[in-house]
Amino acid sequence: MSVSRRTWLIAAAVIAFLVLGSLINRGLSGFSGLDGNSASTPDSTSQTESTPGSEESPSGDDGVIETPSIAATQTAELNLTGILFYHSYTSYSAWDSNLYALDLASGRLAQINTAWTTMISPMNAHVNPAGTEMVFMGTAAGLAENEWDVFLSKWSGTAWGEPVNLTGPNNMRDEDPKFSPNGHTITYKENGVMATIENDGTDKKLLTVGKPDSSMPFFTADGQGLIFERQGSIWLQTRDGNESVL
Repeated sequence: MSVSRRTWLIAAAVIAFLVLGSLINRGLSGFSGLDGNSASTPDSTSQTESTPGSEESPSGDDGVIETPSIAATQTAELNLTGILFYHSYTSYSAWDSNLYALDLASGRLAQINTAWTTMISPMNAHVNPAGTEMVFMGTAAGLAENEWDVFLSKWSGTAWGEPVNLTGPNNMRDEDPKFSPNGHTITYKENGVMATIENDGTDKKLLTVGKPDSSMPFFTADGQGLIFERQGSIWLQTRDGNESVL
């Protein structure tokens, strides 16, 4: 499969997830955090609304990529709004993933991680409900042997800041981070064990030690439980640690 085809398959899958998510959560319409400079296309005269509490985004075209016409056409036909975050890479072992943001209303596409220097290969991004923080997996730059860690980037009002490594380097595979509904806690998997950590990197907890590998954890809508995959089934773990197959 070609790189371009893989990229658009990833984008299509995430668009489908976004549409479903919009039915159960509030949308991200009006969020302006497209890239490191929140740039607009050169011929754009409209202003996007800034993230709550953020400054007006400056215009310019740093980081903006010419969007394939199919993206603008398809999003226009679907009448979608908001920002779609996704990643693209040549292969999982190449450590060359990049993060992108697609404005679903305009079709404007921008790469987010162009100015980051302390980490590489960001992927699987998730934005908190306020639109002010983003978590994702990647590896610290310059390691003799790369490893997956959980990183957090904050929206400054004009840029996604240099990411902070919340979990490593620790010689573990820390993957698939997701925010809780209140945005304070992050769940992820560490070598197949579900874990949580606060968004400031404190209070790490391992939740499924001694149990079969668990993956793709996601908070329930009330934040009181975790939904995850184990051995081909979807499971629910409640706040008291009880587990059941859904």
